[in-house]
Amino acid sequence: MKICQIICIIKKSTRDTFEGNAVIPAEWLSAFNITSSVGQFFGGFACSWIADRIGRKKSLTIGVIVVTGGIFGETWSSTRTAFVVSKLILGVGAGFYLTLGPITCSEFGPVVLRGYTTSGVNLAIAMGQLISNSVTKGFGDRVDVWGFRAPFLVQLVFSIVLFIGSIFPPESPYYLVQRDRIDDARKSLQRLYGSGFDVGPKLATIRITVEAEANCDQASYALAFQGTNRIRTLISMGVFACQHLAGIIFVLSFSTYFFQLAGFSTSNSFDLGVGLTACGVAVIYAFVYFLTIGAVAFVLLGEVSSVTLRARTTALATATQAIFGIIMFFAVPYMVNPDAGVCSSFP
Repeated sequence: MKICQIICIIKKSTRDTFEGNAVIPAEWLSAFNITSSVGQFFGGFACSWIADRIGRKKSLTIGVIVVTGGIFGETWSSTRTAFVVSKLILGVGAGFYLTLGPITCSEFGPVVLRGYTTSGVNLAIAMGQLISNSVTKGFGDRVDVWGFRAPFLVQLVFSIVLFIGSIFPPESPYYLVQRDRIDDARKSLQRLYGSGFDVGPKLATIRITVEAEANCDQASYALAFQGTNRIRTLISMGVFACQHLAGIIFVLSFSTYFFQLAGFSTSNSFDLGVGLTACGVAVIYAFVYFLTIGAVAFVLLGEVSSVTLRARTTALATATQAIFGIIMFFAVPYMVNPDAGVCSSFP
């Protein structure tokens, strides 16, 4: 759920005003957003370490549990400090999701479809923005506590789906081969490709790839910056930095709040938010963002990272995205909020 949408509702009950209008102070607006990116930073590193030791499936389960805790915290927070802590917890879980998404797409999808599956991660994120705008629109005019609690609780639907869904898929065959569990890797491939498919050649290819790139126990973050791995890592980190440098934070995360500051009603603000997101998905991002840095970042991450260092490279990319997100989430509120920054100079 985008924090700016909830801020538009919380703003109704705030005691802070600027020139007679209710407003969330810029420092709290930055804190609400930054803490999520901080959690994402640490969540990405934690996920890479856990995923290489207990597997992708169990890591996803842990991520779902953490996210669920953050959702309940957001829902029942009665103070700004508690809300910030909840956003931090939720950010840690989001770091798990953003790390596991590209990893599983790279390791489960056939090579010929890998570009589609990895770029699909970005498509899912964009569609999530559209869904969140629509859900918040439905509760935006409520004046009771459920005006902001209900949109948070809706997120539990996805946690339930992910938790149940994580039970049925097989473990990553790449992870199993790295752990020398060859028979389990064969069973995993058989479940992925069907009982009538000869998985022998595929398994042999995975074994050759893993053995050529070294043993899993030798993987480290230092190794990610040595030799040719340095180029792989810098490419993966660079493309995710470019996502934020393209200004995507303002377009996706502050449009609704900006419309309210511009004088639109809450309802009309969410209408514009829904419309803007829909147009972005259908027109702008489909032809510009999706076809360039938005989708290509995930594709490159899945293609350039080595098998042995894939979890760590993905964690570094997630951390880079979080760092630039922190910078943007800190700067943008001071630029758009009427009590601070550039916009305070305009009537």
